[in-house]
Amino acid sequence: MNVKDQSLCLYFSDEKGGSKIYPLDKEKLVIGRDHNCDIVLFDQSISRRHAVVRVDEKGATTISDGVTGELSANGVFVGDKKVKIESRLHVGDVVRMGVFRFEVRRTASLKEPIGIDEIDSLFDFEAYLQRGDTALMKDSAVLAIMDKLGIDTQERERVFDICLDYAMRENQLQRVAILSRLKGLALKDNTGLDEDINATQEFFNYEGIPLRKGSDSNRLMLVAFVLAVTVLLFVLGWSLFL
Repeated sequence: MNVKDQSLCLYFSDEKGGSKIYPLDKEKLVIGRDHNCDIVLFDQSISRRHAVVRVDEKGATTISDGVTGELSANGVFVGDKKVKIESRLHVGDVVRMGVFRFEVRRTASLKEPIGIDEIDSLFDFEAYLQRGDTALMKDSAVLAIMDKLGIDTQERERVFDICLDYAMRENQLQRVAILSRLKGLALKDNTGLDEDINATQEFFNYEGIPLRKGSDSNRLMLVAFVLAVTVLLFVLGWSLFL
């Protein structure tokens, strides 16, 4: 993927459905009301030279309030925190300057769809989850890519949360459903299931009913059956009480 595709951008959308993308792909960009700024924002709530964005050689992106020591009138906020000196920007951050509210996104997430065979990095994987063809998102292939890239549990959760948030904002319901399922597989934790199965095992042993070991699906069906019977008995008991 192109180096610029891996850079961040400020994404602005208004209430009328309009949007604008401000790529952060230069070593230094000045944001302000002055027409000589790299990113010009025409509003009195924005100072003439309001903020500076810097990108180092490794791609780390930071934003600082004001230029050459002179702070802006209304400040710069990343999330709920006011930027005092400078703040590192990450995908998913919300940046506020005056009346403007920006979302920090990966530039690649706003370009053409990416195929699973194009994934060579975590950046590519994130772009794939946001823009890849959902009809071709096979569970085994996605899990294999995560293992190949060595994406740990914490990073998996972060990436899926970012992509799910994006899909929900864009009202991409099918993508939300698929990403939710993939996230569950990527962060698979059988602790809760094992507890339910153990409880069911104890119940059947207590009743003198042999419980044979089976597949996970059969065990889940058994747990669901016991829960359903429990709810039914509760409802019947409540009806008799009334």
